[in-house]
Amino acid sequence: MSGHGHKGIVVIEHLDVSAEQFFSAVARSVAYAAHSAGIPATSSDVRTGFSYQTSLRDKLGHDQRTSVEVTRFEPPAAYAARIVSGQGTNTVAYEVTPADGGGIEVAYEEGFVGSTTCNDLNYKLVGLAWRHSAKKRMRRVLHGIEACAGEVASHGMDALAAAED
Repeated sequence: MSGHGHKGIVVIEHLDVSAEQFFSAVARSVAYAAHSAGIPATSSDVRTGFSYQTSLRDKLGHDQRTSVEVTRFEPPAAYAARIVSGQGTNTVAYEVTPADGGGIEVAYEEGFVGSTTCNDLNYKLVGLAWRHSAKKRMRRVLHGIEACAGEVASHGMDALAAAED
């Protein structure tokens, strides 16, 4: 999965939704984040190259200006994004395949390349200690997307349109 920077942390999870439902939820989430940053966007705006700037808190509680860019949006198979801040570049990627017996398998990878050698080394050292909790958090993220995708599946596309208004 990782074609750039360091090999990131990877989790693979089975989700009980279709690939289309998964990507619909991802697109809605990206559009919501952009909208929260003051960019009027809907899920139909999300595609490769879509970008926006926002402020995010780092682990020490400081606000950091970040640039977010969707680097790959290829439903129903792949999504990737790059989040650039003063500390470095975070990457996230989802690769989706149909699962035997229904649902999908999602490989989710997160990575980081520091803007300085010190930031890079810090990530490597802290990453070793936090790898288990990061994987638990990543699994929660995937199941959150699954729940969101399931809501649209059970309430229909009218719920999606209402959520974007």
